[in-house]
Amino acid sequence: MLYEIMCIAVAIYFEARGEPLAGRFAVAEVVINRMRDPRYPSDACSVVYDGGETPPPSVPSAFTVMVRVISLISTVWTGTQRSV
Repeated sequence: MLYEIMCIAVAIYFEARGEPLAGRFAVAEVVINRMRDPRYPSDACSVVYDGGETPPPSVPSAFTVMVRVISLISTVWTGTQRSV
């Protein structure tokens, strides 16, 4: 699960860095919703890189990104309601 969280963190970093919390939350929600949809791969990393993109060789401050989004991803993953 940690690897999947890192993949979602990378998606949030590249798709919504600089966006307010609602934008980052939306990216995580899209990835997780696609994981639950049978038309998409069932793991986060496959969803994130489904379009043929290759993972970046290194993500700037990946650990910092991960720390900031773990609670956000956990909230979306578990379906916990949260106002953004």
